[in-house]
Amino acid sequence: MARHNPSVRVGLGFARASQSGAGKWLDWQNTADEPVLFPGIATRTYLLPNVPIDCNITPHIEAIFSQVERESVCVIPGSVVRGRKNPDYLGFPSRLKKARKSQGASLDTTAAHLSDGKTVFLLEERRHVPRLDTVEKIAHALGLSPAFLAYGIEADASQPTAGLRCEGVASRLRETRIHRGLSVLALATAAGLSHTAVGNVERGTMPSIATAEALAIALGVSPGWLAYGLGPMELPGRRRAAASPAPSPG
Repeated sequence: MARHNPSVRVGLGFARASQSGAGKWLDWQNTADEPVLFPGIATRTYLLPNVPIDCNITPHIEAIFSQVERESVCVIPGSVVRGRKNPDYLGFPSRLKKARKSQGASLDTTAAHLSDGKTVFLLEERRHVPRLDTVEKIAHALGLSPAFLAYGIEADASQPTAGLRCEGVASRLRETRIHRGLSVLALATAAGLSHTAVGNVERGTMPSIATAEALAIALGVSPGWLAYGLGPMELPGRRRAAASPAPSPG
């Protein structure tokens, strides 16, 4: 039986060992083809699974074991945030599909105010995030409130006599930003957008439902109100406490 003094890769499975004394052979299963000598260390009954480490086994094995144990803890993936509610616009595709099917409406009927039914199909399949005006036109075809369809906020479903409710988003955004004492740059930073994007919305560019919600949260107002002027201006309770935009300096 040959002894191994070079570096050994340990991992990819549970390694189990038996040792009769310090400096004796340890029988490692599922990690090494042959037994490996770990001189002068205390008995280890197992290693954490699926944690590959590269090490020179002779001088610093205890330090390496300690490092593996510290760093191999179970953590929540970075994309999951504790205590933070998912954006409401993410529920738009499922609300759209459910409402359309409950009414027995075809894709083309639902897209009565749009180019064709393909747009509705792509939205239900989460292929892209729609603009406020697209959602409002679909909502009217289904007899729904655009605030509900976009954000799940119950509100007036009646259609205005002229134009679209979302056409007021630019003025509502600018007035609220000024009332909060925020510069365009400060609001953009709080919303995770570029200052150009915020400025474009204030100048009349129609935003997506995602952009409108990000701006609403940063301003501490309801996305249904900012986008469509529907429902209460205030954010729902859970988000209102978290949203506290600070005035821009100067």
